[in-house]
Amino acid sequence: MKNLNLRSSSFINYAFGFYTPRREMLEWDLKGETKPIDNPFQIRAMKKGVRMEKVGIAKWCSLNNEIPNYILNDQQSFKQEDWLNLRKKETISLSTTPDGISQDSSTIIEVKTTKMGKKVFDDFPKQYLAQIYGQMWIVGNLTRGKVKRAHLVNISTEATKIWQIEWNQKFINYLIGLLEQYSLALLNEDPSMLEESKKDIEKYPGDLKKEKSIKLIHWEKYHEC
Repeated sequence: MKNLNLRSSSFINYAFGFYTPRREMLEWDLKGETKPIDNPFQIRAMKKGVRMEKVGIAKWCSLNNEIPNYILNDQQSFKQEDWLNLRKKETISLSTTPDGISQDSSTIIEVKTTKMGKKVFDDFPKQYLAQIYGQMWIVGNLTRGKVKRAHLVNISTEATKIWQIEWNQKFINYLIGLLEQYSLALLNEDPSMLEESKKDIEKYPGDLKKEKSIKLIHWEKYHEC
């Protein structure tokens, strides 16, 4: 029996094969295993990101004069069971654990670091779109549509950038289609059902710039005393 869960942090691979090809991801999921992370730099970067998360949350709190829900040790995993509504013994669920959610549930908060927390991204990092829109969609479904946007907090020792990502149904529908394709391939144990998508998120048929769903709302550079 397969009752498997797809995590939003890996949506970039499930949908686009960005870091790990889709068919390779499928093989790992079919084995019930997670691809090991054995790159020392990547391991250090992940640990640094965990340590910097509290700084990013603190910055968001100070800018919004609010302490969000489900932060740090109180993070909550949101899971959408049997998301394809197959009502069978073998099911697929989707889950996400945001770094925080505003008190009115309208805003998802996700904190990211760059280059060991030393730099911020020059432009919006599109590789996080699948995770962020996945988070918005899952939590939105479970909170009866309260989610309207997400804030990507890019924190470093030199600056902080915060991008606001508005709900974009067109991109969400596109993501849902790719996740459905992956889920059905997983249930059927058939890698041939998967198209190997381009790594570039630009395969999205819309135009994110024209849709104006992403904008930089805060950029603060720090100065040495």
